[in-house]
Amino acid sequence: MSDFVEEIERAEKLQDLTTIARYAPGYFEEISTDILIECEVIIREPRYPNGPLEKVIEIIQSASEVHTFVPAVTQQLLDAHRTVLERDQQVELIIGSAGLEGIRSSSMVDLSTTIGDVTYAYDEFTEPIGLVCTDDHVIVLVYDDYSTVHGIVFGSHEQFLTWCTSLYEKYRKKASIVSQTDR
Repeated sequence: MSDFVEEIERAEKLQDLTTIARYAPGYFEEISTDILIECEVIIREPRYPNGPLEKVIEIIQSASEVHTFVPAVTQQLLDAHRTVLERDQQVELIIGSAGLEGIRSSSMVDLSTTIGDVTYAYDEFTEPIGLVCTDDHVIVLVYDDYSTVHGIVFGSHEQFLTWCTSLYEKYRKKASIVSQTDR
């Protein structure tokens, strides 16, 4: 009976991964399904729409090193990074150009007091995913058509970590520092 239950759990996780992959076609192809099955998956649900983002914030706040790439950002996500910085830990934040422009035109998010000299702008096309690499987790955030986090995949498997870190470095190489005068 336990084999049957394990197969049901595997099928449910595959369903969640399939749902997430629809919003980010092509991104997960380099990772074996067996590795993805080992990862945790949280999908936004109507009764708990902030579930994925709350998990991301929880992981960021407990980390001592955080490297993040996101196409858009919320005040809660910036605050989580500030929490890490206040403990004199290492933080790097890359924000997509559309997300950075949204911050600049909004009075709701104050970048100038948030993250010092660790913010970078990514000026390429907007990606449907975000990445958070911490000391012991990597998280892939998958955005829907409305730039809302639809779900996350996170884990600490070595190959998943390597893939996420490599993808982060690709974005980092194309990013440029956001100076105080740009904010």
